[in-house]
Amino acid sequence: MLLPHLGREVTTITAVDQGWRLQRTGTIPSFDPLTFLLGVGVVAMVQLVQ
Repeated sequence: MLLPHLGREVTTITAVDQGWRLQRTGTIPSFDPLTFLLGVGVVAMVQLVQ
């Protein structure tokens, strides 16, 4: 069974000198559209505040 070997996935958003870095780590590579949209939304909100 595959499920016992899967670890948790962690998504972090970090401010860097050039802007923002969205980093996602986990046991298997995947593309999650919800996480991508979350990152786009955060960047859009930051742009509105500035």
